Formats: sequence, structure tokens, C-alpha cells
Amino acid sequence: MTPFAAHPERLGAVKTLPRSKPHWSPVCALLCLLLTSCQSSTYVGGYACYPDGAEPTSAEFCLWVNTQGVPGKAYVDRSAKIVRLSVKSSEKHVVLEREYRIDAGDLRWYSTWPERGDLRIIFFQYEDALATEERVFELRKVPRQVISLAFTHDETTGSFVEALAPAVVTEENARYDARENTRQISGIYFSDSVENEARILEAVAGLAINHDLSRKEMQAGLVGRLAEWSAEDFSLEVQRYESSQEIGVLLEDYGNRDLSRKIAEEVLVLPGIARTRHFVSVNFRLGLQSLNAILQVVEAIAKRHGLMEMQPQGMFGVARYGAEDLEVSVDYYELDGRIKVSLEDGGWHAEFSNVENALRSEFSH
Repeated sequence: MTPFAAHPERLGAVKTLPRSKPHWSPVCALLCLLLTSCQSSTYVGGYACYPDGAEPTSAEFCLWVNTQGVPGKAYVDRSAKIVRLSVKSSEKHVVLEREYRIDAGDLRWYSTWPERGDLRIIFFQYEDALATEERVFELRKVPRQVISLAFTHDETTGSFVEALAPAVVTEENARYDARENTRQISGIYFSDSVENEARILEAVAGLAINHDLSRKEMQAGLVGRLAEWSAEDFSLEVQRYESSQEIGVLLEDYGNRDLSRKIAEEVLVLPGIARTRHFVSVNFRLGLQSLNAILQVVEAIAKRHGLMEMQPQGMFGVARYGAEDLEVSVDYYELDGRIKVSLEDGGWHAEFSNVENALRSEFSH
């Protein structure tokens, strides 16, 4: 079952729904925030009870939330945090127990519990507000949702379980996955210089005209974006990356592979290429019960194409195979049951298309 995904715009309610009662551990939290050499983990916790406003000694149910930070790192720093949830009944029986890994900075939470069978928990962090001409000198921290969870009470067992997502959320997820499964990202990166920038912009602008692409107006706030063109289910961008001192020509298509291939072939003949990248993914909402079966299929495809098993990367990585800049990885997002099989090519190998076709053939039904 898929947890309900609340909309980020509802985070304004953080200021007006003080239903959770965080009881912080001030001594440990303060020490680990002030002493950069502290090697122990920071723990923060709190509770919320039903009915609303009840204390643990008199409540029908109580939610307990405990968050553990990374050892030796300030809690406010962005890092992987372990969140443990439990709900206990008035008889002290544990009727819900969950653990999640969340990548966030100063992670906080609030909950709403208007009815026994409707428990919702929002985890959020405060981030810098974007500057505007009117408020350039009044920047403040604003809350940004990280995850949203929802649980309902199972009257037959007395336990709390994940609430089914409303139909509109399920349909939205399905549309997102279907579109994401058609997307291919291609990147061709050049060393950044004044000469390269002028030459690349001129060449790409000519390609855009030749292929009937429409030039788009530049959006405010897109750092490093030099130019952008588009067609139906296709975009072509020129982007500067200050950190790596590169200029990238990025092609993103949602099924228009013939156009993507033609433009990429013409960009690849330009001088000064530093690196290239190809990326596609296949996404599912099948949950943990299907993960092992998918892993077996991915392993078989990887071995068939000479990809060796490697150490998974990232907090959601569960499997990874690769050879010569060509990698297949599997990520599992436990919060919404999504499984993502990604294929990334850092060398523009001909084998990329063969592996992609094998993956899509296996997972198309």
C-alpha cells in the first residue's frame, strides 16, 4: 500500500497546526550542535497523542517519533537521518512500528490526528527563501516538506497500517512513472571558455533552426542556463557548470529518439569535448514484495552484457553493476514503494542501447 503524498503547498499549516509535541533532548542536541568534534549521534524526539491534546498517561494512542543524526555531524547539517516511529495504545501495546532513512538538514515534524483512523505526519526542514526584488533584504527561512506519511487504524487487528493513497494520487504517480519511463537524457560536455561558449552557442542555435526547434524564453532563477529550445516531447539546452568549469549541451527527450540521435551526432563532431553522458530509467510502484524478483532480472541482464557487481551507492541503492563507464543500478524508495532501475553511460558506448532495450523488454509487461 502506498502512503498518501501530501502537497508541499500545505506546509503553511506548520505554523497553525501545533498538534505534535516535540520534547527535544536538549543536552545531547546542544552539545552536538556546539562541539564540532562530537562523535556521538544526535537524538531528538517527541510525541503526539489521540485524542488531540491528551497526555500519554490518559491518551487512547500515542505516537512517538525519534530521530538519530549522523555521528560526528551537527544535526542541522544535511545528512542521512534515521527516523523511528511507534504508536502505543493505552495498554502500552505497540500497534505501529516503522523506520525510515531521510536525507535532510534540520529535520522537524508535525502531525494531525483528527480521528483515530486518520494519522498524518509531515517531516520538513527550513530552507532559505528565494530573493525577490521586493524582499531582497528580508530573506527568511521557509519550511519545505521532505516526506509525508499517513496511517489508518485496522479495526480487525487493532494495529495501524499505511493508508491507501487517494485515487488522484495513485493516478498522478502512474502518469509520472509512465512519462519518466520514456525519458532519455543525453549530455555532451565541453571545457568552459569564452571561445567555446560562443562557438557552441552558434553551432547549437544552427542545429535548433535546422530541426525546427522553438527558442524558449529564459526562466528567472535558472543558474547557468545560456539558451534553451524545445519541440513536442523534446528539449535542447546549453548550460554552464561553474563547479566543474564545463559547458554542457543537454538533450532530453520523451520518446523522440530519432531527433535526439540526429542532434547528438552533430554535436559530437564539435571539438573540445570533455565527457559525455547517457541516462534512462525504468520505474515501478510495486513495493518491497517485488524487489527480489526485479533484482534477479537486472542481475541476469547485467551478467549477459558483461557488467560486474559493484557496491551500491546512495542511501536508496540496493544493487549496482558496471564496466567501462556503463552502469545499471537499482534504487528502492521505501516511503512510496517505488523501485527505480537506472542505466547510465559515461562514455557513449554502443552497448547502451542494447542494455536499455533488454531492460525495457523485460519490464514492459
